[in-house]
Amino acid sequence: QYEVKLAEGTKKTVDLTELLEKAKAEAGKMTEEQAKQHAENVAALTEQVAAANKEREKLAAQLGAQKLAEASRPVLPTAPGELEPVAVEDWYMKLEDGSEFGPTSIGELYVWASQCRIAPDDQLSCDKKSWMNAEMVPELKMEWMLQMADGSIYGPLNLLAVQQMIDDGVAESTAEVTSRVSSMKTTADRLLSPEMLVLHTDFEKVRRENTDLGVALKDLREKHDAARKDLEDRDKLRHENTDLGVALKDLREKYDAACKDLGDLEKLRLEKTDADASLQDLRKELEDQKKKAAQIPASPTPAAKPAATPSLPPVTVKQQLRKMAKRKA
Repeated sequence: QYEVKLAEGTKKTVDLTELLEKAKAEAGKMTEEQAKQHAENVAALTEQVAAANKEREKLAAQLGAQKLAEASRPVLPTAPGELEPVAVEDWYMKLEDGSEFGPTSIGELYVWASQCRIAPDDQLSCDKKSWMNAEMVPELKMEWMLQMADGSIYGPLNLLAVQQMIDDGVAESTAEVTSRVSSMKTTADRLLSPEMLVLHTDFEKVRRENTDLGVALKDLREKHDAARKDLEDRDKLRHENTDLGVALKDLREKYDAACKDLGDLEKLRLEKTDADASLQDLRKELEDQKKKAAQIPASPTPAAKPAATPSLPPVTVKQQLRKMAKRKA
């Protein structure tokens, strides 16, 4: 909106200037009465040109202030040459009468400071326990001391708050302003000139870019740390998997050995079972033979004859067991 108005004001100024130059060029060709009328016209045009220039400067100042407000992003330097983003915290403000406002962000507090809604001695806190004066918070950029219309000095104020004080009529546009940071002294109209606002806007743009770079750098560091941790975890898991593989191989070997031993034991158990069954059969057969022998009557004693050589050797229990074992084998 301000840019459109500024363009329209610039065009109007150019048109009026051209008319003024044209009127001056025609002044030598007029009569005395015409020259008098012409002089009045020139004076009117001169006033219009001056008013248009003044309006253009005002629009340029408003445009610069708007760009400055948009470009401002508070940052906290944490190390030389490095700007880190301000942590997102809830802020609270306490006035002299004890009333409190919040929670709000530091960006919103900056807007309040630029609108002259925060006094230098208002109290700010992040935890409602430790309070500090608003002028001590660097993100608010309250660094300008302003000479009021009554001659007193007030501040420090945000740069845009100085313009607000002038608009409210409590300070003159030519009032002296002093930077509490650099001790620079100038007048409000020079400090708030379009050129100064543009320079300040460029400075804030650079600060904002530095902040963005700081955020990107922090994000890269976090990703790097996360990747390194993930790599360490993977290496640890790889070692653990290797140890588990060795342990599993050992368990498999022990399991195979145990299975083999179990097979051998089962084979021995079966052999023992067969041997016990064979022994039981032999005992039963022996008992039957004893019963049959007891049932045979005793025969008379025959005459003594020469001992004949037996055709077959007597069979014993041990011999029977050996024969059965050989048959099974």
